[in-house]
Amino acid sequence: MNVSCYLGEPPRGHEIYRSLMVGLNTCRLAHTFREIPIIREDWIRNFWNKATAKKGDTMIRSTIQNKGNLITEQMI
Repeated sequence: MNVSCYLGEPPRGHEIYRSLMVGLNTCRLAHTFREIPIIREDWIRNFWNKATAKKGDTMIRSTIQNKGNLITEQMI
């Protein structure tokens, strides 16, 4: 079941969006479109309070619940 957005075959008359649907279904973040999102504001705040980036670096490092997280430019 798609919760956050529709990822099925485009309806009749909108076939031009088929390649977009294929791209969304095969991207690394596709699972997030299909899950029921539980957004923890305290986790987001904690991530950004601990976030670090070195000058010229294309990565953001931080921790959430003592677990290291890395966000790269390619992920965004």
